[in-house]
Amino acid sequence: MICLQTLPIRGEGMRGWLAPRTLLTCLILLFQFSTSQFIQAQVWSLEDCIHYAWEHNPQIHSGMLKETQQRIEHQGSWAAFLPTLTSGASTDAQSTNPFHWQWEWEIQGNLNLFEGGRRINQFQATKALWHESIAQNEWLRSQLRERITQQFLQTLLTQELFLLAEQSRSHVVTQRDHTQNLVDAGTLPYASLSELEAQVARVLYQETQAFHQYQQELLLLRQLLNLPPDQPFCLDTNQTSLIPPFEPLNADQLYAQTQQHPQLKVARHHVASTRHHWLAAQGALFPTLFLQAGSNSYLRGEISIRLGLQWTLSNQGHTVRTIRTAELQHKQSQLQLMQVQQDHYKTLQTLIHEATCAYQQFLAATRNHQAQEDAFRHVVNKFNLGLLDGRDYALAHQERIQARCEMLQSQYAYLYQRKILEYYQNTGNGWE
Repeated sequence: MICLQTLPIRGEGMRGWLAPRTLLTCLILLFQFSTSQFIQAQVWSLEDCIHYAWEHNPQIHSGMLKETQQRIEHQGSWAAFLPTLTSGASTDAQSTNPFHWQWEWEIQGNLNLFEGGRRINQFQATKALWHESIAQNEWLRSQLRERITQQFLQTLLTQELFLLAEQSRSHVVTQRDHTQNLVDAGTLPYASLSELEAQVARVLYQETQAFHQYQQELLLLRQLLNLPPDQPFCLDTNQTSLIPPFEPLNADQLYAQTQQHPQLKVARHHVASTRHHWLAAQGALFPTLFLQAGSNSYLRGEISIRLGLQWTLSNQGHTVRTIRTAELQHKQSQLQLMQVQQDHYKTLQTLIHEATCAYQQFLAATRNHQAQEDAFRHVVNKFNLGLLDGRDYALAHQERIQARCEMLQSQYAYLYQRKILEYYQNTGNGWE
C-alpha cells in the first residue's frame, strides 16, 4: 500500500515538479499491467465453456428450481406424521349486550396411528421424486456438456482449416511470384504462370469460404453459451496439441462402470417413486386407527381421549381403480428402465466402435498426409527445373491441401469420440 502523505508532492526544483507525474506514471503502468492480465485471462478452455454454460443456461436453472420444489415437497411429507390440532369458539347472541353472551370453546388433536403404510410410502415416494429431479438436472448438464464439446471442437477444426487456407494462399502466391521471375528470365513458359494465377484465385475463394465457416461455427458456440455480444471470446487451442493413442475398451466393463450415469439414475428413481405410490394406494384397503384428544367448555378443563377405527367399506370402486392404475404405472416404469438400460448399453457399444474407427482413420490420414507432403516437395523441385507445368503443380498442391484437411477432420473426430468416452468413464465423480 502506498501512503500519499509520504510522497514528496511539494518541493524545490525538478524534484517537486516530477513527483506528481511519477505517481501518475506508476498508476498508468499498473493499469496497463492489470489490463494486459485481464485480456490474457479471456482465453476460454473447453472446461471454461462448460461451466459457464451450466451457470447461465435457462434449462439448468429451471431444473434447479424443480429440484428445490421437490425437496420442499419431500420435507413437507414429514408433516403427515404429526398430529392435527384444531380449535374453535362460538356463542349465541341472546342479548344486545355482548358482555352477557356465553362463549363455548373447544380444542382437539387428531393423530393417525395406522393407515396401511400410506404415510411412509408417500414419504418414500416424494424422496424418490426429489432424487429423480436431481438426476434429471445432472442429465441436462451431461447433454449440454456433450453439445458444447462437439461445438467447441468443431469451431477449433474450422479455425485450423482457415489457417490452412491462409497458408495455402501464401504458399501459392509465393510460388506465383517465383514463377513470375522464372518466366521473366525465360526459364519457364508463360503458360505455367497463367495456370498459377488461376490457382491463386481458387485458393483465395477457398480461404474466404473457410473464414466464413469459422465465423459461423464461432457464432453457434457463442449462442450455445448464451454469451453477451460484448463478451471477449478467444478459444484455447492448446488442448488439441496432444493426440493420445486409443486403448481398446470392453462394452460390458464400461457398462458396469457407468451405472451411476444420470439417465439410468432418473429411470431407477422413477421406478422407486411409482412403486411407493402403488404401495400407498394399497394402504387404502386397510382400516385407519386414530387417536383423538381434546377439551371444551363443557368438560371444564378435563381432557377427553378417544381411540377410534375407521374403515371405508365402499367408495364406488375408486380404491380398486386407483390401485390398478398405480400398478400399471409401476410396470410401465420398469419397462422404461429396461429400455433405458438397453439403449445405454447400445450407446456404449456405438461409442467404442466409433472411437476405434476414428482413431484408425486418423492414423491412415496422417500417413496419407505425410506421403502427400513428400510427393509435393518433389513436384516443387521438378516444377522449378521446368520438368512439370503449372497444371501438375496445382494438382499436387490441391492433393496436399486435401490430405491435410482430411487429417484434421479425422483428428478432431477422434478427439470428440475420445472426450465423450472420458465423460462416460468419469460417471459418478461429480458434474461440477
